[in-house]
Amino acid sequence: ERGSKLGDWLGTQRKAGKKGAMGAAKERRLEEAGVTWDVLDAQWEENFALLVEYRDREGDCDLQRKHEERGVNLGDWLDRQRKAQKKGTLDDARRRRLEEAGVTWDPLDAQWERGFELLMAFRERQGNCDVPNKHEEEGVKLGKWRSNQRDAQKKGLLDDGRRRRLEEEG
Repeated sequence: ERGSKLGDWLGTQRKAGKKGAMGAAKERRLEEAGVTWDVLDAQWEENFALLVEYRDREGDCDLQRKHEERGVNLGDWLDRQRKAQKKGTLDDARRRRLEEAGVTWDPLDAQWERGFELLMAFRERQGNCDVPNKHEEEGVKLGKWRSNQRDAQKKGLLDDGRRRRLEEEG
């Protein structure tokens, strides 16, 4: 900015503020000017707010990995949060906030559970689990889902816990 390295200067101010080496008056002036002390934290908060807006509009937090919201790759951001959760490096407060917002940590597991739930509703209504191949329930291709479970079982790829649950329910 006008020949000065403003970014470097601001970085120095942020470091001084974090160390407590800046006077209160300077700190207050920078805050009044709109300086963000922790850029990464502010970015996380902005992305979280975008996620909540998406959820309020769409009804869930199940966005595609490449989904963009106001120029931000929100799907990629959410994927990074899921990976951090899986590694155990996601801050507990952030994890709780994401869970309260409705984030599913394992979307594939949630998708399977949704298929199972719909299959149980079908069975309750029809008296069996013989879902026609082209049948859909609430936008889910339930017949295809059931067929995929059978195919996975035949190939030995169906998780034992899921297999048991399906067998127990007919």
